[in-house]
Amino acid sequence: MKYLYTRRKCLLLVLPLFILYTMYTIYPMINSIYYSFTSYRGLGTPRWNDFANYRRLLTDRYVWLSLKNTLVAAVAMMLMTLPMSFVIAYNIKKRTLRNRIYLAAVFASYIVPGTLTALLWYFLLNPSFGMFNAILTKLGFSGVEWIGGLKLSPISYAMAASWANMGFYTCLWNVALTSIPMEILEASLIDGCNKWRQIGKIILPMIRENIGSMVILILTSALKIYELVYVLTGGGPNHASETIMSYMYTTTFTAQTYGYGMTIGVVEFTIAVIITMVSLAISRKER
Repeated sequence: MKYLYTRRKCLLLVLPLFILYTMYTIYPMINSIYYSFTSYRGLGTPRWNDFANYRRLLTDRYVWLSLKNTLVAAVAMMLMTLPMSFVIAYNIKKRTLRNRIYLAAVFASYIVPGTLTALLWYFLLNPSFGMFNAILTKLGFSGVEWIGGLKLSPISYAMAASWANMGFYTCLWNVALTSIPMEILEASLIDGCNKWRQIGKIILPMIRENIGSMVILILTSALKIYELVYVLTGGGPNHASETIMSYMYTTTFTAQTYGYGMTIGVVEFTIAVIITMVSLAISRKER
């Protein structure tokens, strides 16, 4: 029997994608690593400065502050997104037309552009005229400084990001739940297992790898929060609400210290790789 594709034809099919991936991903990545060892400011020839950018990074308090904000946002996103999306997916796991419509409605938030999402949440979270504070005031509580303050800005980013990504993670939960054989769930109910024990003892352990993948996606997506910061607070006051991505953008394009900005980018990429490798190692060990 003659094979439909030969190795040469497969390589020819893959080659255009490989070229594009190299041009727009691999080459910029290598270029960023090179610039992180220079004092390049966008004009002229980059001058090699060894590890000066990395030494500066260790003493830059705004880097550590942005990392702390990113970590707070990541933990808050995980605590909000995973349980809420699971509850939605669990209640619409049956393949009916009504549930498909519900799933499409939930997924709609995921296709809204990030800037529009940020604008929407700006009118909800603004301390002066936001809807959240208006509701709190009518209930007799004092207003909360959701954005622009020193404490709640990362939580506010997490709320907006969780809303935006809720549909995506609901679909991931839905796929994981529908992959469990119904015979196992029906047998557990017949044996006297209630739904809470079924979730804790059967469903969640059977989709453990899916949960690990979602954790990795949430952690890495927290490292990429930028539009929300730019629209909601602009990183202020005095860089107090920056995330690592927004601080890298500010350092690179506003302050025009491209070399130092690339250093922050390299550190962010390294953190993402470490998170992914640790999560995969834990998942492999549990398996």
